[in-house]
Amino acid sequence: MLELMKTDIKRINQKWKLVYTRTVEARSFLCREAAGLYGLRLKRRRSGRVEYSIGGVLLPNLLVGLNGG
Repeated sequence: MLELMKTDIKRINQKWKLVYTRTVEARSFLCREAAGLYGLRLKRRRSGRVEYSIGGVLLPNLLVGLNGG
C-alpha cells in the first residue's frame, strides 16, 4: 500500500510540474503579445539610465531602491 501511495504521489507531482510549466509559458507568451500590441519601448539615456514606455506613457522603474539599484 505504501508503494502504491508513493507512485501516486510521484505521478501527481509530475502532472503538477507539467501544468506549472505550461502556465508559465502561456503567461510569458501573453505578456510578450500585450507588450507588442501596446507598443512597449525601451529608451537608453546618455546618462546610462533606462526608461520604458507603453503607448507613449513612461513606466515607473520599480527596481529603483532594490538591492542598492
